[in-house]
Amino acid sequence: MASALLKYSLLFFLFLGMGVTIAEGSREYRVVFSGLDNFPELKKNAQQLSQLFYPEEESIVGSLSILRTRLKEDVLRIRSYLKAQGFYDVRVFFEISTQPDLDSVVLHIELGEQYMVSAINVVVNHENFDFPRDLLKSQKGEVSLHSNILEDKEKLVAFLKSSGHAFVETFDEAVEINHETLLVNINYTFKISQKGKFGPIVIRGSESVNNDFIHRFVGWSRGEQFNFTKLQEAERKLTETGLFEQVVIAPASINEDGEYPLTISVVENKAQHLRFGVYGSWEFSANKYEIGVVPKYMHDNVFGNGERFEASIVWSNVTKDANVSLSNPHMFVLDTLGSTFFSLGDRSYVDYKKSGLELGVNIDHKLRANLKFETGVVFENYSLELLDEKKGKFSFVSLPSSLCFDCRDNQFFSQSGVRLLMSWTPSLGAPHSLHLFSLQGSAYIPIVQSKWVLASWARADIVFGAPFKDTPLDKRIHLGGVGSLRGYASKGVGDYIRPQGLENTKTRDSSVGGLSGFSAGVESRMCIHGPIWGALFLDAGQISKLTNVFSEITEMNKLYWDFGVSFFYFTQFGPIRGDIAYPFWDPRKSDAEIRYYISFGQAF
Repeated sequence: MASALLKYSLLFFLFLGMGVTIAEGSREYRVVFSGLDNFPELKKNAQQLSQLFYPEEESIVGSLSILRTRLKEDVLRIRSYLKAQGFYDVRVFFEISTQPDLDSVVLHIELGEQYMVSAINVVVNHENFDFPRDLLKSQKGEVSLHSNILEDKEKLVAFLKSSGHAFVETFDEAVEINHETLLVNINYTFKISQKGKFGPIVIRGSESVNNDFIHRFVGWSRGEQFNFTKLQEAERKLTETGLFEQVVIAPASINEDGEYPLTISVVENKAQHLRFGVYGSWEFSANKYEIGVVPKYMHDNVFGNGERFEASIVWSNVTKDANVSLSNPHMFVLDTLGSTFFSLGDRSYVDYKKSGLELGVNIDHKLRANLKFETGVVFENYSLELLDEKKGKFSFVSLPSSLCFDCRDNQFFSQSGVRLLMSWTPSLGAPHSLHLFSLQGSAYIPIVQSKWVLASWARADIVFGAPFKDTPLDKRIHLGGVGSLRGYASKGVGDYIRPQGLENTKTRDSSVGGLSGFSAGVESRMCIHGPIWGALFLDAGQISKLTNVFSEITEMNKLYWDFGVSFFYFTQFGPIRGDIAYPFWDPRKSDAEIRYYISFGQAF
């Protein structure tokens, strides 16, 4: 009887507890921040630190006790943040007003005054150290910010390591706060090793990579004053070769000659790779597509000096190519890529068929971080089979050269930066030699960081050296398609012809191209949700059979115009893009048709 009574009593209290929890869990609450109205940035950051102002779904308050616990945690976070902004006397407390259907929470914040920096003292090996005052972000008479104090500490460590000291021991910075004068003294303490020079080098862990190759990345000479920054730069460059999984350059204790012996320890990556790729684009409106596979074999270290060998096959409904290349990314000096290549292929475009071979050598030298020069020699021997002409055979020796400035943040989907490219390619052959000159540029301006980007592009091209009819179709300028004017078919801008015998059918017109061309566009890109972006674009362009396309652009209605929308979905391999474009002005007065594309990456 007693056990039964105890059981029912426990069930009753459990039910009662559940009822209270449900009742309290159904209550709503409102959070108000008081005291930061004159500091909108501080208020925004403080609100983001609160668990209640921006509650997550699993953080819904179920009882007043939970509410109080989270408010206490919020108070600690917000107080620490505001102290880090120099408000060392800040007071943060909360007030809860309980109503029948609403919990009102007020977070009161009394900032007080912001403290200023009075003095900055650096002690090295128990002695005052004289350092360049402009090295630090914190300056006398300015607000004491905790972020600046931590950043300045790292700057002082880097300064000492670049001044010949291989080992620097750091201690916690001491911040002395005077609440009467509202001033702060900042004290840094370090213990450093003896000043020394670069000493002998020992390399460990290299198996297939030659030691001489690793030595090429050493940016100092033995006997030169030790500078830890140069060690970090060498580590970075060696890692960027892709040959090593890990690179560590460590100094040993200073020797009797005042030198720091160095050990370069590396762990090599696997040199040989087999890869299989898939690519494609689809122009729905013209039922034109290319879908292909690319099996590839690569060896990243053929002779022990980072030489890269690649053999690949490109097989699609349009392209059938076999390619072989051998490159040396540091041929003469660092950052100079030398390569030789051979390609044998057959390509069946809508307008023509091209088959033949191509071989050459190329040198790509990085002049500066964002500036690259490229030149080479290419031999081409191929045949063209046009829709309305007999088959022609051509041989050219080309000398392509280009200068490219590229400071984009991302190659596949740029949100900031600029890319400028100038190229000139003389192609020597019989009976005419040709010259292709091209200017290209694109710019990306972030309107709202990572949310809204304004992108624009423009390019001008000219081919000269031969009359229009004697210039091979593949050497002419073409516009239209997924990479330029998206409202028109691929290579569909300009004059065209109909294949003989098909004049009265709907077969796609064959573009004849031009000797010069100009095109430009603008695109507004916005983040829709997470990995999904959208864009509105406007493109315009024109080509000419003359070498001066601008002589034909006398009015805006002489240009081909299109507009449309794009959608981007970001995968781990990059963005997949879908385009819908409409040619709203065609100087040929052709029937307008909406065009659809699916491709990879950005259009420009």
